[in-house]
Amino acid sequence: MPRKNKIGHARASPLKKESSEASKAARCSIGASDRSKTSLSHQFDEQVRPYIDLVDSLRSLGLDEDINLPSVVVIGDQSTGKSSVLEAISGVQLPRGTGIVTRCALELRMKKMKLKATTEEASASAGEVPWRATLSYKVPEGNSVMQQLDKPEDVGKAVVDAQNDLAGEGKDIYTDGVILLEVQSPDVPDLTLIDLPGIARFASEGQAEDIEEQTKSLIRQHIEKSETIILCVIPCNADIATTEALKLAKGVDSEGIRTLGVMTKPDLVDRGTEQNIVEIAQNQSDFKLKLGFTVVKCRGQLDIVKHMTLKDAVAEEKKFFKGHEHFQRLYKDGKAGVDKLSKKLTQQLVSQIQRFLPDLLDLVTEMAKASNEDLKRLGQPVPEDKTHYLITLLQEFSEIVKEAGSGRYENSLTKQDKLYAIAHQLFTKFASEIEDHRPGNTSTPLYCQRIATKIAESRGQELPGFPSFEVFKQFAVQSVLLMKQPAINLLDRVFQKVQEIAFRLTDKHFERFRNLKVTVRGKIGEYLSQQKSKAQADIETHFKKERWIFTQDQTFRGLLELVKSTEPEAKTASEPAVPESPPKHTSYFDKGLAVVSSVVKTVVAAGTTAQSVSHEDEAKELLCKLQQYNDIVRARLCDLVPMTIYYYIITCFCDDVKTRLFKELTVRPAANQSSVPLLESSDESSSEDENNSQEDDWESPEELLREGAETEAKRKQLTSKLDRLRKAEKKLHKFSGNEKAIIEDLTEESVVEEAVASCD
Repeated sequence: MPRKNKIGHARASPLKKESSEASKAARCSIGASDRSKTSLSHQFDEQVRPYIDLVDSLRSLGLDEDINLPSVVVIGDQSTGKSSVLEAISGVQLPRGTGIVTRCALELRMKKMKLKATTEEASASAGEVPWRATLSYKVPEGNSVMQQLDKPEDVGKAVVDAQNDLAGEGKDIYTDGVILLEVQSPDVPDLTLIDLPGIARFASEGQAEDIEEQTKSLIRQHIEKSETIILCVIPCNADIATTEALKLAKGVDSEGIRTLGVMTKPDLVDRGTEQNIVEIAQNQSDFKLKLGFTVVKCRGQLDIVKHMTLKDAVAEEKKFFKGHEHFQRLYKDGKAGVDKLSKKLTQQLVSQIQRFLPDLLDLVTEMAKASNEDLKRLGQPVPEDKTHYLITLLQEFSEIVKEAGSGRYENSLTKQDKLYAIAHQLFTKFASEIEDHRPGNTSTPLYCQRIATKIAESRGQELPGFPSFEVFKQFAVQSVLLMKQPAINLLDRVFQKVQEIAFRLTDKHFERFRNLKVTVRGKIGEYLSQQKSKAQADIETHFKKERWIFTQDQTFRGLLELVKSTEPEAKTASEPAVPESPPKHTSYFDKGLAVVSSVVKTVVAAGTTAQSVSHEDEAKELLCKLQQYNDIVRARLCDLVPMTIYYYIITCFCDDVKTRLFKELTVRPAANQSSVPLLESSDESSSEDENNSQEDDWESPEELLREGAETEAKRKQLTSKLDRLRKAEKKLHKFSGNEKAIIEDLTEESVVEEAVASCD
């Protein structure tokens, strides 16, 4: 079915337009074949280039700092011919030598230049091929260096100089930066490669002892990314099983899905071993790669000494493979030659980009949104009116603290910051703790014995049957005072929780401003300590009041009636008295009364004689009254202690923190008047010293709102990140509109190209 090209006109596929016989005859003519190849090659470049340009532009934005972008990384052992391969592909002479020549990562971006005018075409025909390059890098201090290069021969020295700038004039490698070399020429493919230092087995003189691990670590850092195509260079005259580069590639790509092997120096293979190379190149050996192997022959050092040009080297390579007894079929199958390698790399890189693109836009959009949220949380730079801005910050903070303490949660407070809920849990636990201090709760007989002993020791003029009030008071006060420490413990726990939550909210709200955060923390800690002292004083005062035995509770009167109406139950010797289980009641005091009723029946039944009144009988009766009175006091404390703590530690703190912070942080303490009366007391002199101290300690809004270096750096980093993500998002949106047409063109023209190639 005809489809529309970019300007909307229908065009038929060339394969469908002609009959198969006519098509084959037309394409197999020499002139038509050359013209078709030129046309198809040009169209193929036009369709491939947008993908590579897109990724290169994203990398130029710095997007590879945030997202792993598709790339081709070149790795190899030392002296494997890695630089020669890159030289053959790019047409530029890179540094050569023994040992580690590539001392830091080199990103080589090649763009096939389109000849624009007849003059340029004529110059190219005469041997003057247009060529330009730019080399750039960023030194450790942060400054960028850029150099324009006019001739391919200038590249080697420029790269060496850049490496010396980054790694020093020695033999060590540099792992924290990349040298970018951009080359434009009609003779280079649309391709981007990243060249890494060769793997050093041993440290030579002047190198770090761990140079091997340094190079391997740098290589792993690049090739472990699933988006990376690994170009593994292996010399034909080496044992492939011992190649460190291939081992590293296998370590991150065990199935060889994204590894392409390049075999160099085929002219140095020992006679009789050529078939081994052929089997490896045809993926018929034990070392199989999904992307296969390609054999190349590049310029050697002797060729360079003889001034062999790169163009002559390509012709020499073609001649070598076509005339070689074993390797000629590899060349015919497209598995030998630098030109075949270049095309294969380009196709693989474009395929990798196509697989990567569908999710890239969503990922960039998501990261931009997250970065924007982080930037919002970090806040804009401090405005000029520092005092007004400080008041705004303190107002917002005070509202959050008040919300946490009131239990009316409206903002996004976390569970651990909901102060009211946490305090309520602590209050409930306190009620359970003081219940353990009920008289006789652990051992009723033993407690009765203590009471009886005290009654006997304190016997005065009262008649038998009239228990001593002093004994009752002594035991009642003792049982009440046992609850004082749990009350103080509750105060400590609530204080610690309030301070912990207040500090956490402070750190979160004033994260940007270290001085303000430290100051607010100090003020909060100071104010909470004051409130704790007030609460503790109130609690201790109340326990002093509890030394006065007093209640108007009608439950206690009900107990007296219960005691009078309780009759001892006869028990046989084989049936010891057992306390009855209290019935279930909804009222706390009714439940306590039921328990006491059970105890009364038990202790009365345990008496030895119903006719006589002994100290033991009096002790049992007194215990019942003590327990009932203790229940009343506990009920009183269960409310009063939490209310006191809540008032001072939570309510007063949350209500007053705004006023105190405003007063102490936004208003400078007034200077003392110089005309202080001489006869004033020493207390006023002390107050004057305190005021002077406060004035000296006071920090202005400018000082409080001074951002730390980390905050400024983080904002700068986030701003830069958000900027490149938004630019990348824009580029991807624009590209996605044309991608469908590009893919369709690429697919169709690839079919045409294969048809033409079959006529060679």
